[in-house]
Amino acid sequence: TGSRRRPGLLVGRSAGAFRAAPRVALSPQSMVAASAAAKVAARRVGPDGCSCKLAELKAIELLSWRRQGGGRKIRDGQLMAILDRWQFRKNDKRLNVIPEGKKHVLSEMLGLVRIRAYSKLCVAQKSSMFPNVTKVLCRYLRDNPPEGLPLGSDFPFTTICINKDYAATRHRDKNNTGLSIVRAMGDFEGGRLRYWPTDPGPRLLPDPMLSKLEEADVVTFDVRGTSVVVDSTKAHEVEPFTGKRYSLVYFSVPGYEKCPEDIVRRLASSCGLQVPVEPRAEEIWARLRELGGHGPPPPKRPPCL
Repeated sequence: TGSRRRPGLLVGRSAGAFRAAPRVALSPQSMVAASAAAKVAARRVGPDGCSCKLAELKAIELLSWRRQGGGRKIRDGQLMAILDRWQFRKNDKRLNVIPEGKKHVLSEMLGLVRIRAYSKLCVAQKSSMFPNVTKVLCRYLRDNPPEGLPLGSDFPFTTICINKDYAATRHRDKNNTGLSIVRAMGDFEGGRLRYWPTDPGPRLLPDPMLSKLEEADVVTFDVRGTSVVVDSTKAHEVEPFTGKRYSLVYFSVPGYEKCPEDIVRRLASSCGLQVPVEPRAEEIWARLRELGGHGPPPPKRPPCL
């Protein structure tokens, strides 16, 4: 195909990546705490919340197991047990990623989101209703960081896009700032990430002309069980695949540095998500750009776009 493989900024998958979570043996105190949290989750059921409630209960169980084990790392198979219970939204708004012949994709955002009509930052509805699922996803990335992350640092992000069973068409993400992490899991064949790090951007190559990008310039990543850093404002797509495939994209929304303090505190306390501090976030992204060859960052877009 003219594509080339490169190691990029990767984390190898562990041998037990798809092992089921062990049965949890909790102390009496932990059992009381888990039971109380489960009762709260059971009351948080919206019109489509039945499966999401089950995912929340599984997340509570996993977090309790992790605490009991002195901070054991969350594995792919354990996260899949949560995602298998999640009722994904049928999203027909992401027109730039919907495969031909499809009317929607199974995709939604957790963490910090922007209401475009008002250009207002807020906590995603599903994160408000089921905060422990978001907390597990945040912990999962800290347990499985990308290669090259500065020592003692966490990857800066505000938002997590969770996806199920679709191969995104070639596109650029328009509502991101900084770098992103992509990671996939599941029992599937194909589904690698194709990425154009030398994409000149929409000013020189408008979105309708993305098919003109050279095959010789594409970089192919196997993102299964591996945290890969990319600049998702540059063109990328997912290869066709067969089987069950989940993917996670950790990114930051433009204008995050102006997030109201009450929202920052709520995300931290309820969801375990730390909204980045801008100077430190830019430092980390700059370091990862140097290692990954992603080229200079694109001009900043106004937050309302």
